Amino acid sequence: MLKRGARWFAAGVAALTLAATAQAVVPAVAATPPQLDLKVLLIGGGSGDPTTTAWQNALDTEGVPYTLATSSGAIGSETVSLPALSSGTHGYYNGVVIADSPSFFTAGQLSGLDSYESSFGVRQLDGYMYPSAALGMTAAGSGSVTGTAQLTAPALAQLPELKGPVPFESGSYGYPATPVAGAPVTPWLQNPAGQTLASVYQHPSTDPQAGVSELSLTFNYNSTMLPWLLLSPGLINWVTQNTHLGLYRNYFGQDVDDLFIADNEWSRQYQCTPGATDPNDVLCPAGVGGNAADGPPDEQMSAADVDYVANWEKQSGIKLELAFNAIGACTAPSTTTTSKANCSGSTTVNGNTFTDPGQTVDSGYPDDSAFVNELLTQQGAFDWITHTWSHMYLGCQVGGPQPANALAAGAGGSLAAGGYSYEVTAATAYGESEPSTPQQVTVGANGSVSLSWPDAPNGGGPSLAKLESEYFGGTGFWGYNVYRAPAGSTDFGLVGQVKEDPTGAATSYSFTDTGATSPGGGPGSTSNFPTATDPGIGCSSAAAWLPATSTKPDSSIEQEIGLDDAFAVNNGLTNYSTGSLVTGEHSGLESPTMPQSMADMGIKVFGTDASRQPQSYTIAGNSATGASNTAVSAPRYPSNIYYNAGNWPDELSEYNTAYVAQGSSMGDPLYPSENGKCVSTPSTTCTTTPATEATVLASESRIMLGHVLADDPRMNYAHQTNLIGPATQTVNGVTSDYGYTLLTLINNMQAQYNSWYTAPLTQTNDASTAQTLGESAAWASAEQAGTVTASVQNGAVVIANSGGGSTTVPVTVPAGTTVNGAAFGQSYGGTLSAWTPIGAGASTTLTINVPPLLTSSATAAATVGAAFSTTVTATGTPAPALTASGNLPGGVTFTDNGNGTATLAGTPAAGSGGSYPLTITAGNASGSVTQNLTLTVAQQPAVTSAATAAFTTGTAGTFAVTTSGYPAPALTESGTLPSGLSFKDNGDGTGTLAGTPAAGTAGGYPVTITAANGAGSSSAQVNVTVTQSTGPAVTSASATTLTAGTAASFSVTATGYPTPSLKAAGALPAGVSFKDNGNGTGSLTGTPAANSGGVYPLTLTATNPVGAATQALALTVDQAPAITSKSSATAFLLIPFSYTITTTGFPSAVLSESGTLPAGLKFTPGSNGTATISGSELALGAFHLTITAKSAAGTVTQPFTLYATL
Repeated sequence: MLKRGARWFAAGVAALTLAATAQAVVPAVAATPPQLDLKVLLIGGGSGDPTTTAWQNALDTEGVPYTLATSSGAIGSETVSLPALSSGTHGYYNGVVIADSPSFFTAGQLSGLDSYESSFGVRQLDGYMYPSAALGMTAAGSGSVTGTAQLTAPALAQLPELKGPVPFESGSYGYPATPVAGAPVTPWLQNPAGQTLASVYQHPSTDPQAGVSELSLTFNYNSTMLPWLLLSPGLINWVTQNTHLGLYRNYFGQDVDDLFIADNEWSRQYQCTPGATDPNDVLCPAGVGGNAADGPPDEQMSAADVDYVANWEKQSGIKLELAFNAIGACTAPSTTTTSKANCSGSTTVNGNTFTDPGQTVDSGYPDDSAFVNELLTQQGAFDWITHTWSHMYLGCQVGGPQPANALAAGAGGSLAAGGYSYEVTAATAYGESEPSTPQQVTVGANGSVSLSWPDAPNGGGPSLAKLESEYFGGTGFWGYNVYRAPAGSTDFGLVGQVKEDPTGAATSYSFTDTGATSPGGGPGSTSNFPTATDPGIGCSSAAAWLPATSTKPDSSIEQEIGLDDAFAVNNGLTNYSTGSLVTGEHSGLESPTMPQSMADMGIKVFGTDASRQPQSYTIAGNSATGASNTAVSAPRYPSNIYYNAGNWPDELSEYNTAYVAQGSSMGDPLYPSENGKCVSTPSTTCTTTPATEATVLASESRIMLGHVLADDPRMNYAHQTNLIGPATQTVNGVTSDYGYTLLTLINNMQAQYNSWYTAPLTQTNDASTAQTLGESAAWASAEQAGTVTASVQNGAVVIANSGGGSTTVPVTVPAGTTVNGAAFGQSYGGTLSAWTPIGAGASTTLTINVPPLLTSSATAAATVGAAFSTTVTATGTPAPALTASGNLPGGVTFTDNGNGTATLAGTPAAGSGGSYPLTITAGNASGSVTQNLTLTVAQQPAVTSAATAAFTTGTAGTFAVTTSGYPAPALTESGTLPSGLSFKDNGDGTGTLAGTPAAGTAGGYPVTITAANGAGSSSAQVNVTVTQSTGPAVTSASATTLTAGTAASFSVTATGYPTPSLKAAGALPAGVSFKDNGNGTGSLTGTPAANSGGVYPLTLTATNPVGAATQALALTVDQAPAITSKSSATAFLLIPFSYTITTTGFPSAVLSESGTLPAGLKFTPGSNGTATISGSELALGAFHLTITAKSAAGTVTQPFTLYATL
């Protein structure tokens, strides 16, 4: 069941989505552009609802005006009284946030709001809801949200300050979902499984919220959870369409205190700081506390450390602000080891001259000249702020005991008879005053003791009630502690507490000790060392406060500031923050002499401890000459990177001493017997698992990121010991991190930040912190007073100030916005923003020039024969014109509506199913942009293949089933197929009937093929016929004759089923080829080449699945005869003569001759196309003959002359 609360945020803010709806009329553009006030309507569940509180905190922090409407009632039947939403064309809100779910409300409760959003183009964001099909999402589960979710591309387009990863922390709960098919919804945030945790629904024109973009989050969060911190600025920008009052930055700044002086170092051996004095470290064993010889030496940076840190700044892009104590640069162990620092310079501040006392020789001081010289050489790499000359304590110098009235013994208690001693201390959340002078009292059995005392004195300084009103960052007790001890003993234990009157009206307090409470721990202070020093209470007199002025060092507040000022001026500290101050240990801020000191020294900004004074406040006073001055505090966050731990082993030892429970091992390999010293209290939880460097970094960087991502300009502070190297240390062959603990922490924080953000860190220093906090406070007052109004109309943002004084207003507008023709503000997170001064009774107009952006979906769907309408949406100012290029299906048109939207609508014509890639272009005066849009037209399928499919038993065969329709339909077959055949859907709109019908399956098989897609289905009958197979036989003649040079053909025929294939084996005459015609016949065709006559024995083979048959084929090629011998010959008288006549051709020709041969010669025909003339010539002369060659292929003659000579 969906519950309020939980925590977390996931998503982003999505691009508008393309909405496909039934055919609808596009509303006309309003004649008068609407005017929208820059204000958010927040509908929440009250102060107990974490999501409501998260939204209020985010809006307040940025300075975004909003109206809170609180709902009431049970989930599902909630009601809410909405404020007036509009008047005519004037809308009072440009963004609506329902901190929980709109489904929580009674039906109709939000109908007026729906209409308002639709009419004025206002977006809605649902802060935490169960996935709703009405908004395009279906729940896919529920439970803890873990791991890192990812913003989708549409979300990143709207959240350009982010890179995409959104890590979830423990405690997150949500309802992952999947989009409803075809819904106009765009996922924005997806978990590792690809399920959606945030999405934008574009309401179609048929909805009550027609045209409204509605972003839904389906996970919980509160104001401190990481996903919310990452996403909330972008959500505010999205719901207001990047136009609102208020702005955000991811601020980061780092102070480093105590430069030029050394700091005490932690002792792992004793688990304390032996060198600490005034007071001693209470954690130290007896005899160790206050004895520096028992601990490591004080630590100070080196010249190498300066170079390392300066190089780190270049790498990280972060500049540190160094809070310095110049006395350290002006003190040396000998005259030969002094630094190059100018320690004798002067400066004049408001008429008062301060001169540094020169180099001081102190034999016990370390030789830090190389460090000082290098730091002054590298001074331009850093920002600088005074931390006072000598780190002197600037508060009360002489405390006094808490006054107490005489004790009164009484009855009615449970005290045993005897003597008792009592002390009273005034307690701040951070320490106690000196105890009252111990008083003795004697009581009887079952006795009691009454105590009374006046309000704690403070030497003219602030009262305890006043201090509590200014120091409220801690969780400690403010009031008075009552301690009891047996008479004569100093072993006092706490027996009672009396809270001070926060109104300051009470002048005295009382307490009765009945003995019901056993004595607890003793006082945290002594008569010599009060622990209430920041702030101080119980100052003995007005004269006990450190004076404002004096004439020598280490004797007044102004000397402490002025000497550091002189050092800064005379040593050329180029980035010195004049007029800014961080006192040692933040001391003296409560002092009654501090206002004059700040006025005399021109102090405008002073640092405070944000754990004690998180809110900025002022110290106002007059200088000695009567000039008024107001200084503003810059709260600074401390961390658990301790001032007295210059390396990771010491850091972890001190950390685990503080947080590991008593009796539990700290896991220190050097001192394995050491245990933690933590005692659990209502505000402290101890652990039994020692921290490691990784866990400390994870915890501290998360705290640091919590400030960075909360639009918080407050600085962080650490100490120079945290900048001491080396970076690593190798022990027993193992290298690990060692020094530069602060830089390691910042690196860890920055690496995480850079993995999430494209927007850079906005660096701060103490002065800019005070300025930003001051501007924010002034804006909050102006906003509450209602003296500043802002609205947007047709791209013009008008901000007006009706108040009596100038007001600086935070403004966020889209990129490209101008003021008086010039670019406005600074670019941050994809928008422009700036603190903008608006004079009394004046106004400022900003002109939004936003390049177009197509925000609708890249897909749209329609169906052949059905009317549809899809809205293409774009942002930009002025509203961009929209065009489409590409082929549209018949019956569909694209229309620009003239208001930044266009309508793709119509009734797709028959046969137009398919995919239509279009290019949409949006253009205005600031440019143009294109987006691909694919229109998919669904068409009901039809089976288009033949109605019959023929197969033969024993023969493999296939039959292709084809269809029309879009998208390609799925195919199924029903009916009985013969054994050996099967049907397969090929997944592309075709199917295949295939196989080898078994023997005995001849016959007809009617089956039904069904094609189905999203547009419908259709069926067709296919008659499958199976024919019985028979063996092949060659039936054509076994001999044939062709003639050389004459084109001819011979047909080979065969029988059998399936139709047999034919082939011929044997040599064919040149010019003749054999071809299987594929139908049971073959052809011998061609023109036999010359001289190819002869007989060609061939073997014909007919084959089908049943078997094969052969036949011999005698191919004869006839060739006409030709006489190839010469046409004359010579014979000699009486000499034997023989001459052969030769021919070619097939079959061989028979030769004959006609004419008269000379006597003695004869003509003899041969059997192979030859003849012979032979004998002995007996007559002389020329004898003319005719030679004839004759065969079945033809007859040829040749004149022949025989010459008879001597």
